[in-house]
Amino acid sequence: SGSGSVSGSGSNGERLCQCLMNLDSWEFDVFEVAQLSGETGPLVVVGFALFERHGVFDMFEVEEDTAIRFLANIQGKYKSNPYHNSIHASDTAQTLSYFLVRGGFQNYSDNLTRFATLFAALVHDVRHPGVTNSFLVSTGHPLALRYNDRSPLENMHASTAFEIMSKPAYDILNNLSEVEFKMFRHTAVTAILATDNAEHNNLLSHLGGLIRKFRKAGGNYETTQEDDSLLLSVALHAADISSSAKPWPLYSQWSARVCVEFRLQGDIERDMGLPVLPFMDRNSNEPIAGIQSGFIKAICLPLYEKIFEIPNVNMQHARLHLLNNLERWRSTAAQIRLDQEDPVTTEVKKTLLLKKALKKFQSSKSKKVSGDISRDNNKKTTTSSGTMKIQSSGKHQ
Repeated sequence: SGSGSVSGSGSNGERLCQCLMNLDSWEFDVFEVAQLSGETGPLVVVGFALFERHGVFDMFEVEEDTAIRFLANIQGKYKSNPYHNSIHASDTAQTLSYFLVRGGFQNYSDNLTRFATLFAALVHDVRHPGVTNSFLVSTGHPLALRYNDRSPLENMHASTAFEIMSKPAYDILNNLSEVEFKMFRHTAVTAILATDNAEHNNLLSHLGGLIRKFRKAGGNYETTQEDDSLLLSVALHAADISSSAKPWPLYSQWSARVCVEFRLQGDIERDMGLPVLPFMDRNSNEPIAGIQSGFIKAICLPLYEKIFEIPNVNMQHARLHLLNNLERWRSTAAQIRLDQEDPVTTEVKKTLLLKKALKKFQSSKSKKVSGDISRDNNKKTTTSSGTMKIQSSGKHQ
């Protein structure tokens, strides 16, 4: 709609429109959307569609051209990691939208907080380097130093997004009132920080406390603003790890991708003389089935089962997919081992993107990870061989 609309051309454009008709579906195929979106990219296509779906352009006077510039800027700052990339961000945002449209979380949000949480989903992994917070902390990475070892990635994701909007060309919030902006920022930052898996138990504990309040009040409990913020953070966390609760054809692709990314971090750690966790060690021969089953049982199922206890929220279908996928991993047909190649893993590795990053780490292994910071604005210097590290300055590239 309007001058800022995102569209495709020819048969690809028609097929893309058909895919976007499933925007409210749990079976939404983000991989096909990514393929069809071409140079425009999945985050721009999905983000724009979600803004339209939730009335953002009209309700908050967001200029469509500004939204496209912002989404394109964010997408450009996502790295081509096997897992933590713009496809994952698009998938997370679409899943969150599903929760807000069909899952019942609309009961604990208004137009502004829905906009803020969708925004958070789109930007929640921007500039992710393909390694974990633990890696950044253990190597003394500039991000860990900047954020005092506390959720360095998530802090960086949130600050990056708001720094981008400090430039008028990308400011999709310029027509919000001061009160609205503060509420938007609080909701978005809180939700992004809650995507750190290290916060999982803390989030479950707070959610458990809120559910007890619901029960004590016998269904008459009126949620506070902070309660609603907690529930939206829970929704984003659930969307972030929702691949395990998706139909097998989608989930199996995400499983392969995350294992490739973990193995590449393990390679880097081994080269640096650091301890390597078994699920990141390609030499451990630990089966993907064991890794993914463990994640479902330890993280996903407890979260989704607790969410199921929230009044007026229905996530039963997600829970059933989790159980089905868990059973699928138990079957002998799914016993793919990390030292064996399956079609998805092979396809991901063809990109060689993180292999290049590994070489960059290897070429600088004699240097301290925290020592390669230029004196100019704490920016990481880029040598002739390049670097995998992300900038720790507040300025944009």
